Amino acid sequence: HTNLIARQKPSYDGSEPSGNSMATLALLRLAALTGREDYRARAEQALAAQAGALLEHPGAQMVMLEAAEAVLRPG
Repeated sequence: HTNLIARQKPSYDGSEPSGNSMATLALLRLAALTGREDYRARAEQALAAQAGALLEHPGAQMVMLEAAEAVLRPG
């Protein structure tokens, strides 16, 4: 609907990964390819923001878990 007060921004991955999960994973890949630490820092901020949800319902955010694994085990 065009007159919504706010748009939903779901953090869970359904049949399609959430935008937050994909953006976080993309930032980590860009950081690895370019060596830019600011990309990695932004990805870590996104992970920190989702930490509570990841701990509560890890199965609902598989792509974000993939990003967390990339931070914890680089390479």
